[in-house]
Amino acid sequence: MGKLFILISILPIVVYWLSRTLLGDRVLAKSGIIDCRITGADYAKKLRYEGKLSRRLREGRTADVLAEISLMASYDKLLQEQGELVKWRIKVDLWGRLVVPLGIMVASFGILAGRPASLCIGMALLVNAVVAILKWTTRDVAQFAVEKAVVLMKKSHIPRQEDEAELESCIRARIWR
Repeated sequence: MGKLFILISILPIVVYWLSRTLLGDRVLAKSGIIDCRITGADYAKKLRYEGKLSRRLREGRTADVLAEISLMASYDKLLQEQGELVKWRIKVDLWGRLVVPLGIMVASFGILAGRPASLCIGMALLVNAVVAILKWTTRDVAQFAVEKAVVLMKKSHIPRQEDEAELESCIRARIWR
């Protein structure tokens, strides 16, 4: 049974991680380090985003940080229009961050408790595959948020116009995270 779970789970996980690596992480590694000459706190004010920002986001000046703030502002505005869909995507993103370490921890405890290793690993992979499928199926909501974030970014007029293209590519790459 555990081997069946592993076989079923591998494909969605591999597709998700390949797309994330090729379409998201590579772009963020290249364009995300650009200094946009505006702090996250100032950029959030330009976007009229009043949500909480971590210290990293408040003080950061890179395109990656500003892209994250753009998406947060976009989701905040979309919550008023498309509440349920946006809440669902936000929950899926949260689960995406929590499931991997939690799955590893539960599989480890299961193996230590004497359960078959293939079953424990298979169950952990199955839960990760479900999250990958949910992220893929809610991608349209994230795409809509990205388009809105790009519009918000263009209206905000960051200090250097040359940085807008890099910031836009970072915003578009964040859909894969």
